[in-house]
This record gives sequence, C-alpha cells and structure tokens, in this order.
Amino acid sequence: MTSNTVPRPVTADIPHPLRALAQRLWGCRLCKSVTFSVFVLILAIESIILIPSAYKFLTLC
Repeated sequence: MTSNTVPRPVTADIPHPLRALAQRLWGCRLCKSVTFSVFVLILAIESIILIPSAYKFLTLC
C-alpha cells in the first residue's frame, strides 16, 4: 500500500535564521526601547526639517 502524501523536506524543521532573530529581539525590552527611541527621534528631526521647508514653500507660491 502506497501513501499519497508528499514527505516534508528536512529543511522545514530548521527555523529560518531571520525569524529566529526576530523572535529573540521581540523578547528583549532594551531592543524595543532603543527601537522606539530611535523612531521617535527620527520623527522629531523630520518634523523639525519639514516645518521650515513647508513655510518656505508656502511663501514662494
């Protein structure tokens, strides 16, 4: 009697390296804190740059 199922490849048992790294970093409070701080800092710098740029654009129109 033959089975109609296809055997799983051996590599399916090995976790993807990026997925394993993401799972490790997701549990790290320091990583989350640094990531959030950098995000807020980039957002603040971009808004500081955007305000004078928008004002300059509006005065030229």
